[in-house]
Amino acid sequence: RKSWRHSFMRELVRQGAYFTIISGIGWCMDFTLFSIFSICLAIPVQFANIASAVPAVTFVFFMATRHIFTVKKGGLSLWQKYIVYVAYQVILVTAVSYLTAAVYHGILAYVSMDFVQEMGKVIAKCMVTPVTMCANFLFMKVLMGKF
Repeated sequence: RKSWRHSFMRELVRQGAYFTIISGIGWCMDFTLFSIFSICLAIPVQFANIASAVPAVTFVFFMATRHIFTVKKGGLSLWQKYIVYVAYQVILVTAVSYLTAAVYHGILAYVSMDFVQEMGKVIAKCMVTPVTMCANFLFMKVLMGKF
């Protein structure tokens, strides 16, 4: 007989794997728009990151609530949870946007290889992604399960 811990961990790993796939798709959307905004249109990194995050955040929320997380009945409605998630994302994306800009400026200041400097915006974006993905998974899990 399997313990509740085994079932919990199995479900957590399953949710994490699916969330990684959905977030990966959202990240590709975000990354594509970020590249267009920051490289092609020369929008400053922090503003490009904010603008590119909006459609990706919306995609991930609705895909995750439909395919990964069980929405608790009797709490907040799905739309209310979306508003909470968007408010959370405003705070997270703003902080991460400035972190991305700081990493980018650090790359420019401390790395002298031409290729790395040319790709500095992209490298900075990639460096902060794992932190945001983990934070988003944990926030969604709590939001869907507790409220």
